[in-house]
Amino acid sequence: MRVFSRLLAWLTAVWTAAVLFLPAWQCVQIYRAGSDAGSTPLTDIFTRDAVFQKLESLAPLFYGYVLLVIIAFAVQALSPDHPRPVPLTAENRLRLVNAQRKDLPQEALKEEKQRRVICAAAGAAIFACSVPACAYLLNRLHFTDPDLEQVMGQMVLHLMPPVVCAFAAAFLASLLRKRSMERECAILRDLPAGTAVPVLPEKTGHAGQSPLVSIFRITLLLMGVLFIVLGVMNGGMRDVLVKAIQICTECIGLG
Repeated sequence: MRVFSRLLAWLTAVWTAAVLFLPAWQCVQIYRAGSDAGSTPLTDIFTRDAVFQKLESLAPLFYGYVLLVIIAFAVQALSPDHPRPVPLTAENRLRLVNAQRKDLPQEALKEEKQRRVICAAAGAAIFACSVPACAYLLNRLHFTDPDLEQVMGQMVLHLMPPVVCAFAAAFLASLLRKRSMERECAILRDLPAGTAVPVLPEKTGHAGQSPLVSIFRITLLLMGVLFIVLGVMNGGMRDVLVKAIQICTECIGLG
């Protein structure tokens, strides 16, 4: 039963990816076909007949996915619960090993210092990547072109490199911190056990999370607030209001 559940889970994951990818690919095909035919406005490219023709071929995929999800929920409800051991993270493993030691050796202290340097370097790299992105977003001249596709394309070309570099720096810092913790665990295992109060390797955030995770979440929150402010400054709030009014008065028929 457990083998069948695992196979069903993998099949559901693959099918979910197909359900997400294939409609997007059909939209790309519709756009290419309309562009080759010389249609510039999106309303002339994504017509009702073109969209219906492409999505109708995906109907068996969607019906099969709904059936698969129903079967997966039924199997999960009928299968007995098997408690799974929760794997320890490198940070929690280090905390447990460190709790049995009286004093930290110089090698362990060196690893802790190295992790602080890694977090500081990652924060500096993310800040350096955010400077050109904010400089581009704060320049109103980049959003004066009435061609929205051109504006969005230029924005993606300018923002993608710093965003990718920032995420790469965060990922690399997380990987280096994990390896440093594993090395410190190996160092502490070879020392005699003590009876002192547990010594935390370093300060952690909420629920034992690493400072890098907390910094990453705060950065995402600040970026969200920044984009909202930029949208208001660029007149996006007025555009949303106008579109909402048009939907209510023209489409739904209010007023």
